[in-house]
Amino acid sequence: MGLHVGSTYRVFETEYCKVGILICADVFYPRTVRKLASLGAEAIFLPVSASRTHPPVKGHPLTEKRAKEHKVFILKNGNTRSNSRGGNSAIISPWGIVNQAKDEMNTKIISADLDIARLRKLRAST
Repeated sequence: MGLHVGSTYRVFETEYCKVGILICADVFYPRTVRKLASLGAEAIFLPVSASRTHPPVKGHPLTEKRAKEHKVFILKNGNTRSNSRGGNSAIISPWGIVNQAKDEMNTKIISADLDIARLRKLRAST
């Protein structure tokens, strides 16, 4: 039971778009996002947990960078009530932050409409 290190990347077709999943620090490595994007992922789910030992982070600079460079949406769900540093939830597009949790000490659901047509047009033009 539990999570185990995987050796493959998978992308799943949904009725809305193709999705992949990375776990927390996987996003540190450009090749992980690149691989899912090359397999057709348009949205990547990214559960994260940043502890008190994590350096303070303002915003979502790394996930914004990955979304832009690989032309994907990143759906980052963070931890709450832990004095986390950088573990905030956010919905990020190649164009920037679409929505984000403002207060990591309170549980909140955030949502946004993902412009998949715009994403596909962007990908087709490059």
